[in-house]
Amino acid sequence: MEHLKQYDTDGDGLIENGGFPDQTYDDWIATGESAYTGSLYLAALKATARMADKLGEPATANEYDALEQRAAGAYVKKLWTGTYFRYAVKGQDTEAVMAEQLAGQWYADLTGLGDLVPKEMRLSALQKVYETNVRRFAKGEMGAVNGIGADGTLLHSNDQIEEVWTGATFAIASHMIAEGLTDEGFATAKGVNNVVWRDRGYFFRTPEAYDIHGLFRASMYMRPGSIWSMEYAL
Repeated sequence: MEHLKQYDTDGDGLIENGGFPDQTYDDWIATGESAYTGSLYLAALKATARMADKLGEPATANEYDALEQRAAGAYVKKLWTGTYFRYAVKGQDTEAVMAEQLAGQWYADLTGLGDLVPKEMRLSALQKVYETNVRRFAKGEMGAVNGIGADGTLLHSNDQIEEVWTGATFAIASHMIAEGLTDEGFATAKGVNNVVWRDRGYFFRTPEAYDIHGLFRASMYMRPGSIWSMEYAL
């Protein structure tokens, strides 16, 4: 965590992406502050503070709690659109609605770390993901597409933005359930069942990703194991 501080070049507390593949959406380039990396960093800051508590290091805990508050303020200021958190400050399709924009909050919910951003923002962002990434993509039958225009326009700037990642869809469904959006969560996850079981017959060879045509890559991937987080959330 001390090492990561160097990637906060403007001193607002929130690290920035470097404009090259430096996060798991490595074809979807982000520059500056971004929703995905930023939310993961907020969760990491909060986790570091709680670990310091466990180790009896109150000064470190206070330092990271204060840094997390500063970073959270920057996260909201630079990325919140009023209804969702934009993908990034700069890069490819920066205003896109990213399905995993609050991945860090998902981890925080699963581990009991608490709020990273206000509840009303989380609910609004998840509702936006459901309305656009799920319902406006493939008639709501294929899960949550990674990125989509705020008006539901399909995007094609890179391969990953137009894919559904099965594990990411299960994670988002879990997050929805954890936040009280249970019906939306199950409707989101059902899209993966439709493709993997009902339509394409991938069965136990659940792939990492597929596109709107159901064409897949990386079968028997590990990320779909996040389906168990739905059980945990319930």
